[in-house]
Amino acid sequence: MAETSHFPQPARWPFLLVGLLLGAATGAGVFWYMTNSDDDPDQLDTAVVSVVPVTAESRDLISFLEWDGSLSSGSPATVAASTRGTITRNAEVGDSIIAGDIIAEIDGESVVALYGLVPQFRAMDVDTENGADIRQLEENLVALGFDLDETVTVDEQFTYNTGLMVSRWEESLGFENPDSVVAEGQVAFIDGPSEVVSTTAVGSQAAQGQALLRTVTAANSGYLRLPGSATSISGFADIGT
Repeated sequence: MAETSHFPQPARWPFLLVGLLLGAATGAGVFWYMTNSDDDPDQLDTAVVSVVPVTAESRDLISFLEWDGSLSSGSPATVAASTRGTITRNAEVGDSIIAGDIIAEIDGESVVALYGLVPQFRAMDVDTENGADIRQLEENLVALGFDLDETVTVDEQFTYNTGLMVSRWEESLGFENPDSVVAEGQVAFIDGPSEVVSTTAVGSQAAQGQALLRTVTAANSGYLRLPGSATSISGFADIGT
């Protein structure tokens, strides 16, 4: 017959409860670590980006510079005829004149403005004696782009190559018979870019040295019209047309 023990049995439920609490605490700690660890790339913060499409445009970049200054003009100057005849065309008051412009006509022959201090006092061709007027002519025609082959030496001698420049220049001006000769009265040398302030009336008789125009000029500006663009000025007073 089995014997029954009457010794009291120890209570086990408190130990089970403590174990459950410890296990729960440990699990919670591991979960917190996993969710807050900086080493977990899956837990990086993300930002919501809103993308709005726009049309691309191409624009000019414009820059402005300002300077203080004053405008002034040179002393009045007289543009004189270098041949006799009837003034059949003339510029008008207010016209601007630069090198290469046709400023007047005498007996239907054009008078062309070029820059220089020595007035034209003779015809110029290969037989002409050396002089400062020839140097002025060559300086202007080279600057205006008529030395196409760059064969002209700017000096006081009128050479064959100078004549070629003259022929091209006259052709560009619309001369009926361009040649290698600068006729007397064909050029009016002026100090620089100018504005017409008074004129001799169309139909008047011109004499050598007589005023065709009076101008104000910005002396020594050095400005020349670009090559190939020499044309007559627009504001012509005319006779018979």
